[in-house]
Amino acid sequence: MNQKQSRSIFLLLDLIKENRDVFLLSVLIPSLAGLLYALVATSLFRADVIIISNAEEGESLASLSRQYSSLAAIAGINVGGTGVVDKTDRSLAILTSRSFLEEFVQKRGIRNKLFAEGWDDEKNQWLEGEPTAAQTYELLRTNVIEVDLDRRTNLITLSVIWNDPVLAAKWANQIIEDLNSKIREQETNEYQKSINFMQAQLSKSKSTSASLDTVMFNLMEELTKKIMIANVREEYAFKVIDPAVVPEKKYAPSKRNIVIVSFIIGLMLSAFSIISITYIKNIISDYRKHTDS
Repeated sequence: MNQKQSRSIFLLLDLIKENRDVFLLSVLIPSLAGLLYALVATSLFRADVIIISNAEEGESLASLSRQYSSLAAIAGINVGGTGVVDKTDRSLAILTSRSFLEEFVQKRGIRNKLFAEGWDDEKNQWLEGEPTAAQTYELLRTNVIEVDLDRRTNLITLSVIWNDPVLAAKWANQIIEDLNSKIREQETNEYQKSINFMQAQLSKSKSTSASLDTVMFNLMEELTKKIMIANVREEYAFKVIDPAVVPEKKYAPSKRNIVIVSFIIGLMLSAFSIISITYIKNIISDYRKHTDS
C-alpha cells in the first residue's frame, strides 16, 4: 500500500469521525430495514422430485414403421426416427404447457391456494373475480415450478417452490402423476386410431397384397402391445427415481444474506452521504471565503 492510498484511508476515517452520526444512521437504517424484512418475509420451501424418461418397450414397432415409413405415415404412426431425448423433450413441453398446467390446477382444485390473497375462505368465493388461466400459468412458471434436465444423465428434476412445505411436496408428486396420465391417454388414443384405420383398410380393400397385409397385422399387433403396456404401467412417460418429500429447511429468503447485503448497502450509503456532505461543506466554505474577501 503506497502513501497516497494510506492518506486516502486516513482521510476517510477522519471524515467518518467528523460525521459519526451520519455514518451510524446510514448504516443502521438499511441494516434494520433488511433485518425487519428478513423476519417478516414469507418463508418459501422447495420440494424436488427426480424422474427419468421411461422409454417405451417394443422396438419392433419402431423398426417396422421405419421399414414401411409410407404405410406408417398414412396410418398416422410416428414412432420411427425419434430417440429417447426427443421423446423426453416432447413430454417436457407438455409439462410446461399452458393447457396441462391449467388442467392440473382445475383437477386438483388449487387455484384458491395459489391466489390465497384473493380468496375468501369464510364465504368460499373470490373477492374480485377468479384469476384467469393466463395469470395462473404466469404464476406457476415464474414463481412455483422449475424444471431442470441434465443432458449428461437424462435425469430431470421437477421443483415446486411454495410457502407450505407439505403442499410443495404434494403438488410435485401430483404433477408427475397427472403428466403420466395425460401422455398415456394421448398416445393410447393415437395408437387406437391407427389400429382402427388399418382395420378399416383391411376390411374394404380386396386387392391388398399378402405381404402388405402381413405388415399391417404386425403393426396392429405391436400397437396393441403398446396400448396394453400403457394401461398397466403407472409410470408411463416418466419413472420416478426419487419422489418429493416434505422439505425441512427453508429455501428462501436467506436472512443472513439479506442482513449482509443490507449492511453493505448501508456502508455504501454512509460513504456517499459523508463524501457528499463534505463536498457541500467545502463549497460553502469556499463561497464564504470568496465573499468575505
